[in-house]
Amino acid sequence: MPSLTADMVRQWAAAGLRALERHRAEINGLNVYPVPDADTGTNLHLTFGAAVAELDACLDERPGAGPGDAVRALARGAQLGARGNSGAIIAQLLRGAAEVLAPADDDAGFDAARLGRALRRAADRGYEAVAAPVEGTVLSVVSAAADAAEEALRGAPAGSASGRGRTITTVLAAIEGAERALLRTPEQLDVLGRAGVVDAGGRGLTVLLGALAETVVGRAFDARAFEARAALASTTAVPAAGCETPRPAPDAPSPGYEVVYLLDAADAAVAALRVRLAALGDSLVVVGGDGLWTVHLHTDEPGAAVEAGVETGRPHRIRIEHFGATAAAAGEAGTVPAHADGHRPREGRTVLALADGPGLADVLSGAGATVLTGEADARRATRTVLDSGAAEAVLLPGGPGRWEAFLAAAAELEEAGVHARVVPSESPVQSLAALAVHEPARALDEDAAAMSEAAAATGCAALLPAGDGTVRGVLGPDTAAEPVVTAPDAETAGCLLLDRLLSDGGELLTLLPGADAPLGLAAALRRHAEELRPDTETVILPGGHPATLLTIGLE
Repeated sequence: MPSLTADMVRQWAAAGLRALERHRAEINGLNVYPVPDADTGTNLHLTFGAAVAELDACLDERPGAGPGDAVRALARGAQLGARGNSGAIIAQLLRGAAEVLAPADDDAGFDAARLGRALRRAADRGYEAVAAPVEGTVLSVVSAAADAAEEALRGAPAGSASGRGRTITTVLAAIEGAERALLRTPEQLDVLGRAGVVDAGGRGLTVLLGALAETVVGRAFDARAFEARAALASTTAVPAAGCETPRPAPDAPSPGYEVVYLLDAADAAVAALRVRLAALGDSLVVVGGDGLWTVHLHTDEPGAAVEAGVETGRPHRIRIEHFGATAAAAGEAGTVPAHADGHRPREGRTVLALADGPGLADVLSGAGATVLTGEADARRATRTVLDSGAAEAVLLPGGPGRWEAFLAAAAELEEAGVHARVVPSESPVQSLAALAVHEPARALDEDAAAMSEAAAATGCAALLPAGDGTVRGVLGPDTAAEPVVTAPDAETAGCLLLDRLLSDGGELLTLLPGADAPLGLAAALRRHAEELRPDTETVILPGGHPATLLTIGLE
């Protein structure tokens, strides 16, 4: 009997996502390297959430899929949804593991020996993806996990590596090795030692390994809870081959922008791209293969980084974020209003977005918004912005019928000394489009205008259950509008709706499944869209709307 099945891979993925959610704030608090922006926990959660969504779509679409299919789906989803430096590296670790666990001709299951080889391949692929591997990071932790697994396998009696007991022993050895390595990270990386924390990405990996142990052992198992000032291990670490042990100056300047994009390019062209990008900044990670790559870079030349991608292949889903732009914008503005309590000055700009489901709330939060859930309420919106300490605010209603409440909130904020603008986003997908172009370094009115333009350029549609058991499809943000299609099931209605929505093409199709969406609906509609418009990119994001089966956006 195989040690791990497709269902167990799914159980591990779900347990890992729950564990990352539980530890998100803790991991964010550990994030001081490479940029102290306190988002590693969020990035890992969003990346793994994209991986789980892809896995669920795969197994819902193909009930007989094997464990190899499951691991491949996880790796693909993580790459497509990778967020930040940590997310890109985790995606590459999954890809490396999939190369061992999911060869095309073998879906028989995974034993201890294959798991050990998978950890080693994951570590190797991780080091290869990072332009300048650094000791004291998640790379050190995964390498130590692979070392410990291999040591456990070497100590196993001959012929025993295929038993369930040996699989359990190997997994537990891997997590123990990872934890020991994690405790050594402050000794290996000065910035961690000065802050008194362990590496955030490495901590995220131990959380995922803990979830794997829980799945394999069959009982609750959680990695040791590391606090922000974890005790330092006494063992002196020896840097792995090819790694640096940097000693940066405490106030060393860092690049101002994070650039991330997917790239369609021939594998042979990527080596030259790495060299070119490495000269533009640091924290360079290039992951993927087989014609699809994810590029991550910290740089002061974001335009040149994107141009390098254009000259290599086809970059898409481009994200450029300015580190510290919020503080810089506030500083340039001179004197800013005080808090309502008069104690400390306000600074920066916040984006407040209303979310109708837990999945959408996570996506909006990961994109940088302050999220409000529940009903549109002017008083709650006003209080949330005031509590944020921001001097300026952009408000995203994200649904029809919320305009007046958000206008009232903006008026109250202006009276309190906070400059506020409302972007007319009438659908969640329009809020996402607006957030994608948000740039806090711009003047408030300029930023709000760009966000409004992006929202207006995003078409939207929705699938909703009808009272007679059928499913109706509406175009536009008003879910109470007259349906343009009606069908006996959601997939048929969705295909008919996409036929109309994609009649003139589009660049990016976004699908947000609701809380009661049928299993496999989003995956089936993505296939239909790809057949209709092969050049239109389709992305499935968590939604969770309680009354809508599916929200659709087209840019």
